[in-house]
Amino acid sequence: LLLDEATSALDNTSEGIVQEAIDNARKGRTCLTIAHRLTTIKNSEKIAVVKSGRVHEEGQHEDL
Repeated sequence: LLLDEATSALDNTSEGIVQEAIDNARKGRTCLTIAHRLTTIKNSEKIAVVKSGRVHEEGQHEDL
């Protein structure tokens, strides 16, 4: 499942609804999410922070 800024144009209420659907859809699947909003990626198993085209840091939300 590939998501590129899937919630970027949504208000907070709509984002919550869509994010819940995304969380359900990605269960048991590999999911690559490109996002600027922390709420979109905070439940991910692994997060890679890309800066100037390179991986700057990676890990789980709590570790970054």
